Amino acid sequence: MPSPPDWPPTPCALRPSPFPHPVLHALHRLTRALLFPAYWALDQLLGCWAPAESRSEQSWLRTAAGAGGALLLLLVALPLTLPALLLWLLLQAWRRPFCYQPPPRCWAPPTPWCPRTEPARSFGFFSANLCLLPDGLARFNNLPHTQRRAAAVGAVLLAGLRRSPYGATGYGSPVQAMPCGVLTGAMPASLDFVCLQEAFDLRAERRLVSLLAPNLGPVLYDVGTFGLQPGLHLKLLGSGLLLASRYPLLRAAFQSFPHARGEDALASKGLLSAQAQLGILDGRRVVGFLHCTHLHAPSGTLLRPSELRRSVACSPEMLRRALEQKKGRRRYLAGPPRGGPPAESWRGRRLDYITYRSAPGGLLSPEVEQVTFSTALAGLTDHLAVGLRLRVSTSS
Repeated sequence: MPSPPDWPPTPCALRPSPFPHPVLHALHRLTRALLFPAYWALDQLLGCWAPAESRSEQSWLRTAAGAGGALLLLLVALPLTLPALLLWLLLQAWRRPFCYQPPPRCWAPPTPWCPRTEPARSFGFFSANLCLLPDGLARFNNLPHTQRRAAAVGAVLLAGLRRSPYGATGYGSPVQAMPCGVLTGAMPASLDFVCLQEAFDLRAERRLVSLLAPNLGPVLYDVGTFGLQPGLHLKLLGSGLLLASRYPLLRAAFQSFPHARGEDALASKGLLSAQAQLGILDGRRVVGFLHCTHLHAPSGTLLRPSELRRSVACSPEMLRRALEQKKGRRRYLAGPPRGGPPAESWRGRRLDYITYRSAPGGLLSPEVEQVTFSTALAGLTDHLAVGLRLRVSTSS
C-alpha cells in the first residue's frame, strides 16, 4: 500500500518568483520602479478627464494644477521611461504569467478530507469584481481612490474570513432573493476559495495579497502575459485576476484570450486555472480544479455608476434593503443592454457567476447548499459579490 501523501503538500510546480532566475526578477522590479513615475503621471492626467457631477471654481483650479504637475513629471521621467520600457518588454519573454504568494510558516490548512471516514464536506466559494483599476480609469466608473478602496475591501474580506457563521455580525437575516439564492449584507461565512476580478492596479492587488495569504492561504496574483504578444498585440495591463485558497495549491496555469478589442485591447484577459488538494483517499490525493476569468463586457456594470456615491449605495445593509424592493432595484441596478428584454420583465443585469460540475465518472458528487448575493462591498465596487456553498459527497 502506498504511503499517504504529506499534508500540507509541497507545491513543487509553484515558486514565488515568476522568473527562473533571481537576477531577472531583480531587473523586473527595477524596471517597474523606473516606470512608476510615468505610470502615475499618466494615471493622474487620465483622471482629469473623468466626468464629475459638479465642480466648483476651486476644484477646477486644483484639477488644472494637478494636471500641470503630472504633465511636468511625465516630461521629466521620459528619459528613464523609454529605456526601462524596452528592458521591461524584453524581460516578459522569461516571465511566468502569474506570481505565487505562499502562506506563512505558521499557516495551518484544514484537516485533509478523507471521504472514507467523512462521507461529505462543504466548501465555500466567493467571487467579486472589485473595479480596482488605475485610479484615473476607475473615476470613469465613479469609483475614485483605488488605494483607499483596496484597503477597505481587504478589511471587509478579512472580517468575513474571521467571522463566525451567519448571525453574529449585526447585518440581520439573509433575504430569499430567488429559489436557490439569498441576498445578504454580510460576507458569506466559512470561505475556502476566493476569486477576484478587475484587480488591475498592482499596488492595490498587493494590499489584498498581504491580507489574504496569512489569513486564508496561498494566493495567485499579478496574473497575465505582458509585453508584445503574437499578432503584435501590446499588453500593458494584467488580467486583473486573483485567486486565494484555504487548501494547498498544487499547480496553476494561465491561458490568455487571443482576440481582445476595444477597452480590453491593452489588458491580458484570460483564464486562470489552479489545482487544489482537498484531502486524501486510499493514499491518493483528492483534488479540485478552480477556474477564474473575466470576459469582455463592454456594456457596463451591475450597479448604476451614477448612484454609487449615494448613502444607500455605500451601506451594505441599506443597499440590501433597497434591492429587496422593485423600486430600489430599478434605481440602483443597471438596466438591460440595448436589445435586452422588455421593461415589464426587467430585472437588471446578471454579470457575475459561479458555476460548477463534477468530474465525469468520478467518485464524488457536488450539490448546491446555498447561493449568496452579497452587498458587503457596497460603495467599494460596482458589482454585487457572489457566494456558493457546495456540498461534495461520495457517490452512492
